[in-house]
Amino acid sequence: MNILKSFILGMLSFLVSQILIRLPVLKLIQQSSNYNVYISFYPLLVIGLLAITAGIFEETGRFLFRKCFLSKQSLISYAIIFGLGHSLMEIIYLFYPYLGTGLISPIAYLERLFATFIHIGLSVIVWEGFLLNKKYKYLLIAIIVHGIVDFIPFISSILIAETILGIEAILLILYTIRTYKKFGGMKNEN
Repeated sequence: MNILKSFILGMLSFLVSQILIRLPVLKLIQQSSNYNVYISFYPLLVIGLLAITAGIFEETGRFLFRKCFLSKQSLISYAIIFGLGHSLMEIIYLFYPYLGTGLISPIAYLERLFATFIHIGLSVIVWEGFLLNKKYKYLLIAIIVHGIVDFIPFISSILIAETILGIEAILLILYTIRTYKKFGGMKNEN
């Protein structure tokens, strides 16, 4: 039951942090004439801010859901399941409008696979912060990692961006494995 709870809360975390809060706020901001001026003159700055806000909202969502609803689920396996739920909700949000249209390219599936491993790794980072009693330090690390991951595709070609995303996914898989081995069977009620 705790596995299902972690999965559903992972889905809800993306739903609340992105779909219900961040994206509507961004939509309002993007309707202003100042936004168009800034994106024209300072595109990398605006893209960087968009990337870091994705990290702030999603990682804070992970943090709060972990703290408020999953405080007793300290095993890293719960973080992995939470990350899967988070990623699935993002996939549903991104792909649902295009199902059956033939408009989803094979590279999009590969990118979502990489993104799933990244979401799992980011969830593990947040969980490890709780396990080490360094919650806010690890939250900040997760925000920065997330911001970097989201920024990279905008500064390079698709092939380079997907290669870098794949490398980031592999690094986070290795991190997840290391953290699982370190804490896998340990229960810590934080």
